[in-house]
Amino acid sequence: MSEDNKPEISISMDKTFQVPDNPYDYEMLEPDYERGADVLQAYKEANQDRFAEIKRCFIIGNGPSLKAEDLDKIKDEFSIASNRIYLIFNQTDWRPNIFTATDKKLIQISVPEMSELKAELKVLGVAKPSKAFPVDGAICIETVANANDWLHTGKLPPFSDDASQCVYHGMSVTYLNIQLAVYLGFKEIYLIGMDHQYRRHWHALSPAVAELLAEQLKDKPGLHGRIVSNSNVTRDHFIEGYGQGRVSAKGDDISDYCVDEVTRAYIAAKKYADAHGIKIYNASRGGKLEVFERVNFDKLINKIKLNLNNKNAETKQEKHAALSLNSKQLRNKKFKGKK
Repeated sequence: MSEDNKPEISISMDKTFQVPDNPYDYEMLEPDYERGADVLQAYKEANQDRFAEIKRCFIIGNGPSLKAEDLDKIKDEFSIASNRIYLIFNQTDWRPNIFTATDKKLIQISVPEMSELKAELKVLGVAKPSKAFPVDGAICIETVANANDWLHTGKLPPFSDDASQCVYHGMSVTYLNIQLAVYLGFKEIYLIGMDHQYRRHWHALSPAVAELLAEQLKDKPGLHGRIVSNSNVTRDHFIEGYGQGRVSAKGDDISDYCVDEVTRAYIAAKKYADAHGIKIYNASRGGKLEVFERVNFDKLINKIKLNLNNKNAETKQEKHAALSLNSKQLRNKKFKGKK
């Protein structure tokens, strides 16, 4: 990147952070982790053969690079999507197989919409001792924050290979989704709509973290606990007003997303995947997520279509061969009968 094209970074010392009260007066529920584990295990067992056959899944981010027409292209693929993804439903026939949410402040303003959303499985990640919002049809799985063990320390967060028992917090719902996809047995995971950059966000680098992320963040100063503004980013999500009603750090246009900490979570996911024969690819159109190998979305879709066409052709040939064999056997049987 040339000096002229580098993002303009401005810093605010304001570290105000408020957790809002429940504005809709929902009755908060104790998360039933045991039921969540049972339902998730049953779902995995019931779909084991199906997932083993299709091998791949798509994890959908809600960044500005997400396009409704791209979702239409994967409507027959298995996908996991999150949070306010339903705001794009009026533009596409695609729907996610699994819906997830972990952002408490976003869930509390979206309970009616999330309750109406249809999916094979709806999963809320809830950290102890928090209670859960009453999203109809959703199960709760424990999200272990263990922030003191890795935030600002330079360590990588843990990665769970059994999401029915717990997932680990990676400062982004995408980290939950990757752990969930691995638990279900997918060997190829494709990310789309993962822009991994915001107009304004928390920057929480400690010196230890800065050293660990030197390559990924070499063009950023070692700042800690500040709000960073990026003038080159014009929109945070695929639609304006995505976060409307959600109270965040300093107004609704500031994300609680800590790019640096989430980057470390993605590094942890890649490390686990590489060690277990799982491939995670970034098929997003643009953005700043460089932890995972990039693949071109259009070429990927063309490859999937080609493989599907070849598979259908092989199936037709096999059926034709079977019919021919049956016809031949029937003729031979009739001929022998005439003798």
